[in-house]
Amino acid sequence: QDNLKPEGSIDTPKRDDWRPAEKVEVKKPKDNLKPEGEFVRPEKPRSSPLGERPVQKIPQDNLKPEGEMNVVRRTDYTATRGDRAEVVKHEDHLKMEGVINVQRSRDDFKRIEKTERIVIQKHEDNLK
Repeated sequence: QDNLKPEGSIDTPKRDDWRPAEKVEVKKPKDNLKPEGEFVRPEKPRSSPLGERPVQKIPQDNLKPEGEMNVVRRTDYTATRGDRAEVVKHEDHLKMEGVINVQRSRDDFKRIEKTERIVIQKHEDNLK
């Protein structure tokens, strides 16, 4: 147990009710600049009234077919293979010398064939 006990009254400061902060009135500065005379705004000339579209210009083609054209019909045409050159395979001068020992890492491991199942022996508890 402790011997500390509150004595007397606890004073708390009294707070005022909430209200919005006081703001300074906005003052708009007055100027002494005033336009003198009349202001004349020039009108822009309109190129075309709205809603009408200009006529599109189609470019003229200067290529014109002249003379006769030789046409081979599908029924008259027989496809032939073109002449091809013979494929020449050159021999290389690289020859393997000596004995090459090829050993794979999987050859190091023996393959385990099916073995007999091992019976698990449970020993009796000697501390009972």
